[in-house]
Amino acid sequence: MKTGLLWVTHGKDFPWFEVSARSYARWGKAFAVAKCIVPNPDVELFKPACDAAGIHLVGFDQHPTKGMLHHEIMVCYSDLHFPSADFVFHIDADIVFAMEARPEQYFEQGKPIICYHDFSELLTTPEKPNEMTTFMGCEGTRMDFFRGRYSWKFCADFALGWPAKRATMIDWPLLHRKETYLRTRDIIAKRHGMPFEDYVFSCRNEFPQSFCEFETLGSVAHRYFGDRYHWRNASTTGLLPPRLIGSWSHGGFDRPHTYASEWGGHQTPRQLFQRLGLL
Repeated sequence: MKTGLLWVTHGKDFPWFEVSARSYARWGKAFAVAKCIVPNPDVELFKPACDAAGIHLVGFDQHPTKGMLHHEIMVCYSDLHFPSADFVFHIDADIVFAMEARPEQYFEQGKPIICYHDFSELLTTPEKPNEMTTFMGCEGTRMDFFRGRYSWKFCADFALGWPAKRATMIDWPLLHRKETYLRTRDIIAKRHGMPFEDYVFSCRNEFPQSFCEFETLGSVAHRYFGDRYHWRNASTTGLLPPRLIGSWSHGGFDRPHTYASEWGGHQTPRQLFQRLGLL
């Protein structure tokens, strides 16, 4: 089983990546082939952290006005970033390893595990106790109708041409088979009559983006390769043990966040990183 581990990030999130890389060096080295992709102007900034952690660093010519979408395009070419890998793991700059993790812990009977919720469930189960009084979860974001993970469903639906049934962007690391990326690109290019990259660049770059790479990949995995994945319903069986922890980089290091109780519950990312010995 050959795997790759991928970050796609940029200079603004370097302080987060620096901690993430440090956590990888301590607890993630079983993911033997790791790569970080950043815009070319950020390569010099990232190089010391990548060298210290044993992460292969690659730069690219980022689109001048649609950087976020270009990062999503990079994710969808993961099969080419790791041509010898059968599976690719994804984490963001604000994700850290909190304990030793190994690729085989994310497989069941040889199949990569995808944790999911049914999108239909997200329309009937409140995500927050005060959801109705804050208009279905809108709490001052620039979205009129956020509704948690359901907000990305339309992006996948429109890109692919069918209704996504499962929300798969719910836990880290995310993991896909190499054939899922090429199939995704081909479906989108055929449906929209243009190269895959042109379609993505035609989407809205500002939050909320109108393309969502991971929900799109998840929908293709479910429709075309369903029997080659192990599907874990998080509503009935729970998520996998939290070996990796996600924060929200836009909130900064000092905005409190509710983490799993195993890692101290409600605290700031800075406090969490200090607790883990990463700062």
